[in-house]
Amino acid sequence: MATATAQKTRPTARLRARTRSNRVSSERLKTLRLREITFIPCQSFRLRQPATVPEWTESPHLKAVELGEVTPKVPKLSGFPAHLMRMCETPILEVADERLFFRRMNYLKFRAHNLRDKLKSTATSAEIGDVEAAIAAAERIRNYIIQANTRLVISIAKKFSDATNDFDEMLSQGITSLMNSVEKFDFDRGFRFSTYATTVIQRDLYRLVVKNRNQRTRFNTGAEEVFAGCAGDQAEENRAARNATQTYGRLTEMIERLDPREMRIIRSRFGFDTEGGRKETYTSLGKELGISKERVRQLAERALAKLRKAAPEFGLAARFDY
Repeated sequence: MATATAQKTRPTARLRARTRSNRVSSERLKTLRLREITFIPCQSFRLRQPATVPEWTESPHLKAVELGEVTPKVPKLSGFPAHLMRMCETPILEVADERLFFRRMNYLKFRAHNLRDKLKSTATSAEIGDVEAAIAAAERIRNYIIQANTRLVISIAKKFSDATNDFDEMLSQGITSLMNSVEKFDFDRGFRFSTYATTVIQRDLYRLVVKNRNQRTRFNTGAEEVFAGCAGDQAEENRAARNATQTYGRLTEMIERLDPREMRIIRSRFGFDTEGGRKETYTSLGKELGISKERVRQLAERALAKLRKAAPEFGLAARFDY
């Protein structure tokens, strides 16, 4: 009797395991189909056999990176803060390696894209795994290229940073621009990646500098509105508040203590985020936030109460009025 029960249980357990496996594969397939896979095309990609890896023969370094093996570190750079030195630990790619790295990365994404297009709803775990493996290998190469060019970003960010343009902000934007450059670089055109990336990074940092300057200009209007209701005996603070250079950072930091919805309302109502300091209406903000006009007004009053309370801490001891 016990033996018969055990025999019935085994098929049931196998069925459950198979069902779980199918469910996991279905989720993996769904995730793959939603993922964007972009690459720079090359005619030679279509001529390859799937197992052909010519770049590995030419560059053992590339093979190590693609397979996720440990890569060598360059010596520490003197005069750099610790966090910047860590960002510069990856060696710069040689000219020959650079082209191989980009070609291999794009081929892997090309292969993943084509394999994914062939997947059916009944695709096996192994078939899905082939696509995932190609994507993962491409990402390892991509990340290495980014790390190898971080020093370039740091050198450019230094040139754009000054008293009004924070170095960390320039560096953050520069890294983002570098990442976009890696995705869009056409390795078949014959010029170095650093040439292309430098142009993109400098362009984006210039735009950021202009944007920051425009925000400081718009602040004059916003700050005047925020402090317009200050009491007469606070005239000295009012004049200081209108000085955007001295006040902008403190006022921005104070507003950033509000919750995201309150911050959006205050910045929009007082023209911080609009061209020419134009103030948004309660109605338009209500539509954007999915709440009533009256609720926007209540949130604005609550936010202003918080700002009044925090003002002395920031040296902005003024009575806010709305």
